[in-house]
Amino acid sequence: MFGKIGHFETQFKRILDDNTSAMMNFMAAQRWLGVRFQVLGSLAVLFAGVFVVAYNDHLKLETGLIAMLIIWSSNFTISLSFFSQAVSETEAYLTSVGE
Repeated sequence: MFGKIGHFETQFKRILDDNTSAMMNFMAAQRWLGVRFQVLGSLAVLFAGVFVVAYNDHLKLETGLIAMLIIWSSNFTISLSFFSQAVSETEAYLTSVGE
């Protein structure tokens, strides 16, 4: 009608590319942090297991208590992941409000 279809298509594609690149950077940062948390959680479980095996003669812990220690140390990873995701999404929402 007014010959502006090409202009709006170009503008839409540029804005869509900017949005997609920002989202990809956000997701890559979350994945990078998630891998670090998984490694940290694996080290916590490894430490708990080695500690129990090495010092169980002195501590005389029951099997149920040992199982709870290992399960809680593995849940540490899940808690860190949820916490970091909640913080990063909250920060992203607050940043988008300011613009």
